[in-house]
Amino acid sequence: MDNKDSAWKEAIETYFPDFIKFFFPNIAKDIDHSERWLLIHIEVQGYFEKEFAKRMFIYNYRIFDKYNKDVVSLAILADPLPHFSPDKYKVSYWGFKQEFSFPVVKILDYKEKWAELEKSKIPLPSLLWPI
Repeated sequence: MDNKDSAWKEAIETYFPDFIKFFFPNIAKDIDHSERWLLIHIEVQGYFEKEFAKRMFIYNYRIFDKYNKDVVSLAILADPLPHFSPDKYKVSYWGFKQEFSFPVVKILDYKEKWAELEKSKIPLPSLLWPI
């Protein structure tokens, strides 16, 4: 884990309710933060990775396997590439089909919301902010 990862992880852990409310408002309204088990896997990706969606699928299953609880995976894409936005992993052979989809937010899409971010209580790690 490099410093960029640890800064994001610390911000997400410390400001989780505000973080979810800002980046995933439709999810935030359904979360009861007093629940005992709420497994949300958040992956912050700062660069292009061809197999990113597959890695999301693998991590989701590993968490499910470890805790035997449902897991919701979310992705924050902090890379500078406007068209890199993987949101699903699919496998299909001979009638077998599996599809894993996950919500994605792209930091580049928040240029207009910069003023709101600056007023936010969430100290987003500037190391990954490509704007």
